[in-house]
Amino acid sequence: MQIQKLTAVGQVKALDLIITEYKGIPTPYFAEEVLNPGTDKEEVIVDSRYNKYFITSMAVNGKSWAKNTIVIPALKRDSIPMAVPVDPRNPALPRITNSMKANCIGEFSWEEYAPYYDEFGEHHDCTAERVVPWDLCKRIYQRMAIEASKSQ
Repeated sequence: MQIQKLTAVGQVKALDLIITEYKGIPTPYFAEEVLNPGTDKEEVIVDSRYNKYFITSMAVNGKSWAKNTIVIPALKRDSIPMAVPVDPRNPALPRITNSMKANCIGEFSWEEYAPYYDEFGEHHDCTAERVVPWDLCKRIYQRMAIEASKSQ
């Protein structure tokens, strides 16, 4: 199996990479789940947090928000160099969407020793969880995307 244009129901499996045009911009998604596979009612769920999905038969007929969809099977995608989406306002920078931001918020954290004294002067050992702020996640992503685009 290889990269293929979405032309019929039954092509998409869970964990496949889906690249579809959304508002004229190619946008990657992973198929989280495929409901009613192989039927006219086949639905590909790409973001369950925001109830984002498409009905395959409608995408094939051009009647869906998912346009010009291609499918990269899960077993093959590691061998395919992925293009870094660029920011339409500044093509030198990677494009970071609100859904990327929402998927990363609170995702990265670490624990550290954080002792404290209560109101009676008692010492308490405690571990605090620190969450990496979104702006730092965004800077890390930008740097990695820029480095990835240099190697292509």
